[in-house]
Amino acid sequence: MKNQQIEGVLETPLKTYKDERGSVTVLYNQQWNLPFEPAQFNFVNSFPNSLRGVHVHSKHSDYLCVLSGKMLLGIKDLRRKSKTFGQVALHTLQFSNPRVFTIPPGVAHGFYFPEETLYCYALSHPWDANEHQGCRWNSPDLGIPWDANEPFLSKRDENAGTVAELLKQIEAIDFYNV
Repeated sequence: MKNQQIEGVLETPLKTYKDERGSVTVLYNQQWNLPFEPAQFNFVNSFPNSLRGVHVHSKHSDYLCVLSGKMLLGIKDLRRKSKTFGQVALHTLQFSNPRVFTIPPGVAHGFYFPEETLYCYALSHPWDANEHQGCRWNSPDLGIPWDANEPFLSKRDENAGTVAELLKQIEAIDFYNV
């Protein structure tokens, strides 16, 4: 595993095995010693020009991989005790370069899909709406350089506030002891 510039965000390159029948790519192996064992897996289809997020979780970690299409993964560290607090990164995920990203609690993240995309993600804990907060994808204080113009959003994401408002909501959470 390779640690990205944001503390605790892990990138794992995946190996694809090919022969005359096609290919097999291992998405998860218990021997990789991830920081958590998956408790729930989800399979998602996102349409072109859709954006999901930006969300932050107080308890669960995410583990995600694109199966087809293209995802722009935007992340921002909102953990005040982190060495990388406030830092932003944008990663392009495509199956032509298979890899997974693990995102810990307290790191805000969103997904933009310039084309129809299928992806799989696992959670360290079953999904719980009570530990799920968010901010507007284009909040000026977010700083993620999306290549998006008027994306399709959920009603919840459309009505989300700023990063400053989100930080006030999560300020009492100790993301390192959840």
